Amino acid sequence: MCPPTAEPGTAQGSQRSWYSVNDVCDAVCVEAFPYQVLSPGHLARLGATPAGARPLAAGRVELALGDPYAWLPGSPLREGAVASAREVLAPCLGDVEPILLERLLEHEHEGT
Repeated sequence: MCPPTAEPGTAQGSQRSWYSVNDVCDAVCVEAFPYQVLSPGHLARLGATPAGARPLAAGRVELALGDPYAWLPGSPLREGAVASAREVLAPCLGDVEPILLERLLEHEHEGT
């Protein structure tokens, strides 16, 4: 799941905003969660399939990150679980805009 660059229905919520979401969701994670489905684009950014990942259809993998109970609000282990997951997914976490720009430039280059 990727965040839009603006809220739909606002002056900034243009078609480009929704296009950017669709264009980078295969490479960017909004945040680390205890369970992730990673696409081939995520795996390319990671450089390798993370340890413990299990194959799914279409080149995707499922990845459980830590003990689910550690992720519960109020758990004394939550902070560590989130930090560990963020470390694993670091290349996929972050701002959507640089990746969108990279892809737009690639598409422009392909069209020339």
